[in-house]
Amino acid sequence: MRASARRLLGLAVLLAAGASLVLLGPDSFSGTLVGASSTAFAFTRHETSPFLAANRFAILIPLSLPVGIALVPWLLRRSPVCRQAGAVAAILMSAWALAASMSIGLYYAPAALVLWVAVGIGRMVPE
Repeated sequence: MRASARRLLGLAVLLAAGASLVLLGPDSFSGTLVGASSTAFAFTRHETSPFLAANRFAILIPLSLPVGIALVPWLLRRSPVCRQAGAVAAILMSAWALAASMSIGLYYAPAALVLWVAVGIGRMVPE
């Protein structure tokens, strides 16, 4: 795979890791609490908290999965199967971004796009 495609694979890893870090950042989860007080008056309270505090450590699995998907072709960048691994990673990252598009998926769309470009450069230009 060409050096420019290998650099794009590294960029995809950085974009996926950056999206995960942004989602773990401060005030990335917001919710509204609706209930009744002891005096039977309804109240609404809007809360914001970090994603990790709101979801505990279970959120680390879905946030690390796209990073792992992008990391595999980068680790195999000098291997003869790098192009195939990049194509599989691009498909999986796009499926992840589409399946989770109503919540966190759109944060990973740039990484999916960069993976597609890396695979395209790797196919079009011989080594």
